[in-house]
Amino acid sequence: MTFQFEAHVSEVASELTGTFSIGQSIFGSYAFDSEAVDTVSSNDIGAYAYDSFTFSIDSYTGSSSVGQIQVSDDVASGAFDFYRVQNLRVPGGILADAVGAWTPIELSLQLTDSTAMAFDTDALPLNPPDMADFPDFRGFRLSFAENPDAGPVVSLRGTVTSLSFAHVPEPSSGWLLAAGLAGLVARRRHRRANL
Repeated sequence: MTFQFEAHVSEVASELTGTFSIGQSIFGSYAFDSEAVDTVSSNDIGAYAYDSFTFSIDSYTGSSSVGQIQVSDDVASGAFDFYRVQNLRVPGGILADAVGAWTPIELSLQLTDSTAMAFDTDALPLNPPDMADFPDFRGFRLSFAENPDAGPVVSLRGTVTSLSFAHVPEPSSGWLLAAGLAGLVARRRHRRANL
């Protein structure tokens, strides 16, 4: 399954301002197996591996294939629910260019609901979470460090504005479209040949 999201940059650390600016559009998607297994033995938090997590901010792009989708139902004794897609901080966890001396180390999308009403379980949602269920926080974050093992971290933050199914054409639709285009090209060539 693949979900896509849109966001806009709302905050940029001064160390990153040569590459990013407030208001830039963020587009991305993440893919996961609908039968992914919960790797956490908790009744409040579920953690499910994703297959890929990609994003673009104008011409700056990046991806991660090592991370998880976390689903929290009434974490901290009913304090809140959250939905988080986040890479694991391991070497090569994010494939993206450094910004000056700063290497990307963390990529996340998080939705938070302080009413703890968004989820009834910690099961992996097979439909994109409804943005209306998360009035408190809808954030995107891309963090960088000069030394990935230690030292200061600087971040770009964004506000997520939509989350939906990615529109991937079905194989049969793709073949039908290709056949139609081939027919139009053949017809055009036939007309030119008869002129």
